[in-house]
Amino acid sequence: MQGDIYSVNLKNWSVAANFSASAPINIGLRCSKSLLLPLFQISCRLYLLPTLNLRDVYIMKFRKLLHIVLLTFLFFTPYLGFADTAQDSSSLLALKDDDHFLGNPKAKVTIIEYSSMSCPHCAEFHKKTFASLKQNYINTNKILYIHRGIPTNHPSLLGSMLAACVGKDAYFDYVSTLMDSQMLWAYRKDYKESLINIAKLGGLTDEEIKACFNNKTIENSLFEQSMTASQKLNFYVTPVFFINGKKYEGALSYPEISKIIDDLLK
Repeated sequence: MQGDIYSVNLKNWSVAANFSASAPINIGLRCSKSLLLPLFQISCRLYLLPTLNLRDVYIMKFRKLLHIVLLTFLFFTPYLGFADTAQDSSSLLALKDDDHFLGNPKAKVTIIEYSSMSCPHCAEFHKKTFASLKQNYINTNKILYIHRGIPTNHPSLLGSMLAACVGKDAYFDYVSTLMDSQMLWAYRKDYKESLINIAKLGGLTDEEIKACFNNKTIENSLFEQSMTASQKLNFYVTPVFFINGKKYEGALSYPEISKIIDDLLK
């Protein structure tokens, strides 16, 4: 099993920092976002501001103090009870009203997949495993399968927004199309234009695509879903699967996932 490490980019793609798995502190996983976001955004913007010679000393001192405060929150909030991870996560492991799902809502086995449209290992799962999973377990109503998008960069955000805009009936067709064609759009400089072309082939008009990309409700919902899930369920790899509540990270092969399901169906 392999997965792609991501960081939850905090609302502003131009200033959000990327944290690797080796980093001792992972923003979005360790601290309450209500406390962290304002500090983090101010801190990032300070580093982007041009400084004048007369103000350099004061700005550097303020930066240093701000980062001490930021790191203090990052380190201590899990232990002081402020972190979102302290909240009950059971609601995230059940079917929600706004979920995109396939299969039997009353099935004995529930699979929840969190994945990014631009994640190579997510595409690997959908290319190599999902079709067999759908044929043998979803279409036969043996399982409930839920897909939730995790935007890890701007291309994946736009891809997730497009899938959300087409409605529940066409959602999984768009997810499959974007995963299958990932190499043709996700890593290109003109990824937005490539996505627009794919959306047009899927039947969306220019006006519908523009309205979709400007839909702040969907955008904010995806950000909130990403941050809440990563904090409460404690993951930073995509894809990640929760099968009857148990976490499995990385692109599960069909033999791996079918064995897990069969054991639970016994």
